[in-house]
Amino acid sequence: MIYLFSNRSFGAQFVDAAARFSRRRKTPLTVVFSGRRLRERGRGGPVAMLRSFAARLRAGTDPAANGLPVLVVPDVNAPAFVSSIGPGDVGVIAGFNQIFGAPAIARFKSFVNFHPSLLPFYRGPEPEFWCIDNGEMTTGYTIHTVTTKIDHGEIHYQEALAIDDADTAASLSRRIAALAVPTFERWLECAASGERWTKAHVDAAALYRVHVDYRSFHEASAKQAQ
Repeated sequence: MIYLFSNRSFGAQFVDAAARFSRRRKTPLTVVFSGRRLRERGRGGPVAMLRSFAARLRAGTDPAANGLPVLVVPDVNAPAFVSSIGPGDVGVIAGFNQIFGAPAIARFKSFVNFHPSLLPFYRGPEPEFWCIDNGEMTTGYTIHTVTTKIDHGEIHYQEALAIDDADTAASLSRRIAALAVPTFERWLECAASGERWTKAHVDAAALYRVHVDYRSFHEASAKQAQ
């Protein structure tokens, strides 16, 4: 089983690619959306709202699923979810708002994150916003092993992308995702076939003007509100 932990913004193009891959290869693949935001909003009753949303997804009425089986998980570190991960399962993150603990990570045969910056710089959420805010001319994406430290872990692949003058955080996010999707498809093929992955790194320190380590979502939200 392959699990794609994703969302409806940065992750949308990854979900579409995962659906194509699953249909072509007949490989079981499940999309996992986070239930945390629904639970925290609490509108209409958090439990009822979450159950209603999950029911719509199971019925295939949410286009974000693109025909794939979907789980809505409020807490990926809950024992019930962790125990459901099989020893040979593969995990991929492409936009997700929860941090995985060691027990969940250890359950996967392999577990990587597609992060929308050139690590080790611009860790954390909203790196597209911070790159634009800092006047960067180039950014990109990184595939790295998931660890308990946010956006750390072994780097497997990186690719750079020029930032356009007209880019917003949203448009840059879409362009990074579009650049990364062909590599995501190759990663899935390797995961399914057992083929060895060829690594590629870029010199992030030379490409970024500002060597930002980590910025939080709350900092980005406050900055955008100014």
